[in-house]
Amino acid sequence: MQGIAKALSQHGKQLRLAVLQHMNKGIFSWATLISRIQSESPAVIIPHMGLENITVREILRAKGEAQSRAVYWCSTSHLVHEAVKHMTANNVGSLVVLKSGDDKQLAGIVTERDFARKILLPGRPSEETRVEDIMTEENKLITVSSNTNILRAMELMTDEHIRHVPVFDEKVVGMISIGDVVRAIVDQQHQEVKQLKKNDSQQADLRTKKYTTISQIAITKSPGHVDNVTPGASRLKEYNSMPPGSIG
Repeated sequence: MQGIAKALSQHGKQLRLAVLQHMNKGIFSWATLISRIQSESPAVIIPHMGLENITVREILRAKGEAQSRAVYWCSTSHLVHEAVKHMTANNVGSLVVLKSGDDKQLAGIVTERDFARKILLPGRPSEETRVEDIMTEENKLITVSSNTNILRAMELMTDEHIRHVPVFDEKVVGMISIGDVVRAIVDQQHQEVKQLKKNDSQQADLRTKKYTTISQIAITKSPGHVDNVTPGASRLKEYNSMPPGSIG
């Protein structure tokens, strides 16, 4: 988990510095940037299933992408400025890049990190640079499938120092970010803690009820009380109650 936090911190600092240095270019505004970050939260919290049972498919469902099959994309021939506007308008941090033409084959992905490192920092004009010049090409892409466990996805993304990964099931069906994965894991841990507290509370209630029942039985049976008294014992009790010198 420390590795994830470190990676996110490093990437976040680079992006913030780049944006601060180029705010006057009008490509980003704090309002749209903050809005995009806030909207990355899944619309639906994944039910408590245990981390070993949660896959990328559940993350896509929580984001609404599994139902809508929504994949935000641009073309290799698009200008970077157009791609960034598309990201900002849809509150996403990456786009699938498709090859120009009618076949729409996967060419790669382009991310806000590509924009920060390859456009903002060197001062390249986004209005004159095409997406194909800054994207990560298909042959260098790291992908996951919708059946990939989220712990495996997190390990892959942190080991490879990447923030966005296409979900590929014979074709691209979505995109997940390191934020999506970490958020899903944290949500599961919170639900796990709540469930453990609930179980402890129920066990405590059972122990209290059991103790109360035993106490009630002990109070009901006062000292000297005898269950199932036999005739002989009853007769002995009568003798014991007679005054000295008496004959029954």
